[in-house]
Amino acid sequence: MSLEIIKRHLINNKSILWKLIKFSKNYSICAIGPKAFFKGCLVNNKGANNKIIIEDGAKVNFCTFNFDGDNNTVFIKKNSVINGCVFFLDQDNNKIEIGEGSTFTGRSEFIATEGTSIEIGRDCMFAYGIVLRTGDHHSVLNHQGDRVNLAKNIKLNEHVWVGQNAYLLKGVEIKAGCVIGACSVVTKGILVENCIMAGNPARVIKSGIYWDRKKI
Repeated sequence: MSLEIIKRHLINNKSILWKLIKFSKNYSICAIGPKAFFKGCLVNNKGANNKIIIEDGAKVNFCTFNFDGDNNTVFIKKNSVINGCVFFLDQDNNKIEIGEGSTFTGRSEFIATEGTSIEIGRDCMFAYGIVLRTGDHHSVLNHQGDRVNLAKNIKLNEHVWVGQNAYLLKGVEIKAGCVIGACSVVTKGILVENCIMAGNPARVIKSGIYWDRKKI
């Protein structure tokens, strides 16, 4: 998709802010579904062959996409709603994927580095101010001089609810149907489905639960 087609699409969707900052000879490739809504977004591209893919029915409002490397992808699946979030893809071959029907209230940060991925499953619900980070951005070495804090993937399976200001760190996997309490710091994954995890560091405090978007 050419830059002119992208601009025309955004004008048709009444975007009030579109800025594409060029640091190299290659722009981000934005593939936006004809029924997707993409408004007020900022793309900072420092690299080549970076992609933003937005499927039909998705609504992406006032988000920032930062690429600092090559061959990175943000894939937002259909009917998801993302408000005011920030995406950082540092170095090469990172991927951030937002599952179908997942929702984000605002100002969450997704940080993928060193060729890792952040995968959000279908029908997940994020409150405000959540951080997902696959790496530390600085090195920790042992006595032999070997680095011991390599980046690792993050994965949330379907129907996970994450509370306000929670942190999910590298290597975490959350099983389906779980709840992460507000202000939790998750350093290890939940190995079973339908649990509540909370605290710093987070631990399972209740199991055998189910949650619903509606107040029943």
